[in-house]
Amino acid sequence: MSHLSRRLNGFILAALCLAMVAACGTSGSHSGSNEQKASSAAVSELEKDPTSIPITTPLPSKPEPGRTVAFLKCEVPQCAQQSQGFKTAAEAVGWNVVDIPFVTTDPATLAPAFRQALDLKPVAVAFGGMPYELWSKYLPEFEKAGTIIVPNYVGPVPESDTVPVIAAGPVNDAAMAKSRWRAGLRTTRTTRHTS
Repeated sequence: MSHLSRRLNGFILAALCLAMVAACGTSGSHSGSNEQKASSAAVSELEKDPTSIPITTPLPSKPEPGRTVAFLKCEVPQCAQQSQGFKTAAEAVGWNVVDIPFVTTDPATLAPAFRQALDLKPVAVAFGGMPYELWSKYLPEFEKAGTIIVPNYVGPVPESDTVPVIAAGPVNDAAMAKSRWRAGLRTTRTTRHTS
């Protein structure tokens, strides 16, 4: 897969992640200190349904239909939300998402999940909430297969041709209030997360 193709697929997946992140709001309320109240106001603004997609640069061509994205799906409710977001977005471009289960409290389930994902020969493998240290040992296999990895909510991750985008990162209320963070800005090709 060429460098341009990896980047294009990474950007397509970032757009898919934008849809996924937009679908994962909460309806909880916050109370407490002035800082918490300021943060809550910023969070309330961010929880509103999006009316547009902030990524406006058109793709150079229509995404190739029939591609597969493997989603490593854990047992917690957030993983189900992320999976559904990926599926909805993938359907819009004619792609499909295959869920591969793993158990967050049992790291021994990761190796079979990553191998099952590679067996699908997907354009990408996405997952959330897994520290880099747990999955970085699989990078050479993905690099050899030409499959990109799209981590989200994972903390600091070095970007590479195999990890061309980070779908979303750890964000807390105070950081959002201070930076006026928007989901669309966090889903574009970024950043080594340090928060």
